[in-house]
Amino acid sequence: MSATHSQLWQKLKDANLVHGEMPRFEQDGSPWYIKFLLGMAGWWAAAFGLSFVMLVFTIFMKNPIAVFILGNLLIGGAFFILRQSEQTFLEQLGFAISLTGQFLVMLVIFHALGSDTPKFNVALNWALAGLFQAVLALMIPNFVHRVFCTWNAAILFSVALLLFELPYIFSSVVMLLMVWCWLHEYTYAKHIEKIRAIAYGLTFALVSIEGFVPFISGGASSGWKTPVNIEYITQPWMGELLLGCVALYMVWLLFRQYKQPIRQPVVMLSLFATLLVVAASFEATGLTVGMVIVLLGFMGSNRVLMGIGIVSLLFYVSAYYYLLETTLLDKSLTLLAVGVLLLGLRWLMLHFISQGEVNAR
Repeated sequence: MSATHSQLWQKLKDANLVHGEMPRFEQDGSPWYIKFLLGMAGWWAAAFGLSFVMLVFTIFMKNPIAVFILGNLLIGGAFFILRQSEQTFLEQLGFAISLTGQFLVMLVIFHALGSDTPKFNVALNWALAGLFQAVLALMIPNFVHRVFCTWNAAILFSVALLLFELPYIFSSVVMLLMVWCWLHEYTYAKHIEKIRAIAYGLTFALVSIEGFVPFISGGASSGWKTPVNIEYITQPWMGELLLGCVALYMVWLLFRQYKQPIRQPVVMLSLFATLLVVAASFEATGLTVGMVIVLLGFMGSNRVLMGIGIVSLLFYVSAYYYLLETTLLDKSLTLLAVGVLLLGLRWLMLHFISQGEVNAR
């Protein structure tokens, strides 16, 4: 243990933030390429082992009950492997086994679907598959597994709502859950890793779902031009409106958390800037989502989350600019106006912040 660690522990102890002796941390000296090779070995071992199992159970694969039992047995085995070992090889082996078991269970869930199946029953099956993935995300103790299952559950639930003729509103539900998870990341100390994994899964799901909206709807603004006899109950602009409400709630909650009065000029300008981004998102779908992810990453000093938000913003702006429902000149003027207004609001906020610091002195 280095002297720097000892000094830091002593400072924390003097501030009554920690008690007792400094714990010993066992550092894993294995370099990343060794872990990568062990992970690949785990996937190869899982592939050969599962191929042998499938070959043995070929006779029973036509029986849905047998397939369902086999899938649950594989998931149960993966659960014990991931629970009792933190070695890279066994983690990847358990993850591959779990994916195979999930695939078999999902086959059984969708086995009853035929060409003449009512649309409502198909939607229920998709919702049931999403519920199954959500349970796995909560139960199996592995970070990557939880991220994958959370992302999968969100995608399946979004398809279910699409079949229920309620698209576009699920993004706001996912973003509300994502905001809650990131804002309460440290509230429940015993479940930090679980909440963080679920939050990452919801983040990836939100970026994925919102990324499809411009390609299937032509932007949220097209929903205003839709006639009364619409195919779906909801329209793209409804989804953007709900996303805007979630974004405003998040900004208000952040100011409330830091005990900032809402009547302060900086707070009012921040809310107005959020409204401006929400309004621009009606034309350029996804701006609200990217802004919220960047804010959450900045608030939690999470560079990975900030990177996801920045990349998603670049993708949404590029998708808006290159989709040809309007001319490039109109899009350029829209983006220029929004950018100038946001820069002006930033200048005003910095001005009020510096003025407040001078008055405080």
